[in-house]
Amino acid sequence: MASSRKESSRGSLYDTIIYVEVGPSKVKFGIHKGLLCHHSSYFKAALTEGFKEALEGTIALDEDRVDVFKVFNTWLYTGTLCAHEGWTELKNDHNFLTKLYLFSDKRGVPALQNDSIDVIIDGYLRLDLIPCYDICHIWENTVDSSKLRKLVVDFWVRNADFQSVFHLCEKNKHAMFPQDFLFDVLSAISEAKKVLKFQTLETLDPICKDRCDYHIHGKDEPRCK
Repeated sequence: MASSRKESSRGSLYDTIIYVEVGPSKVKFGIHKGLLCHHSSYFKAALTEGFKEALEGTIALDEDRVDVFKVFNTWLYTGTLCAHEGWTELKNDHNFLTKLYLFSDKRGVPALQNDSIDVIIDGYLRLDLIPCYDICHIWENTVDSSKLRKLVVDFWVRNADFQSVFHLCEKNKHAMFPQDFLFDVLSAISEAKKVLKFQTLETLDPICKDRCDYHIHGKDEPRCK
């Protein structure tokens, strides 16, 4: 009986094919409706709540990138980013990884957010820096509570100090960095110094010691092991 229920559940993921048209050129992807609804709150709402997309079986994502959606499509069917052709190069493209995370955030795909932020963490640690254009793009497209913002701020707190950030603020007359970003970093450094008192910021735990701090989990979902 349990086996039967499991097979039925799996079968519900691979049911009707719907079509997603991506980008201005409307590149068409045929994807199982159940699979999309299972992983994405955005697609679940669009395909099950009586919107025209549900009736027509087609969803248009004019503002999304085709290369990002291709990775999402591979991830849907394989459960891993590594299965995508060309991932060896893409995993080192920090701008692309930021766009992948922002796509999964916008389309309500928390499991893809978690997988992509793990790769982003690896890149930040390998380079020991976060490109300015990534920071600008992140602060333009996320909210205050974003886990990606938290990651960037934590990285800076552990790798900067008041003097270096104030120096950035002085150089920032031409908006090289978002003002909100600089404020968030200064606030975080101030709070860290209060906790550490007379210790230095270097005594903080290494960045991303517990990656689950940057993951999205449901209310009753356990933390990563």
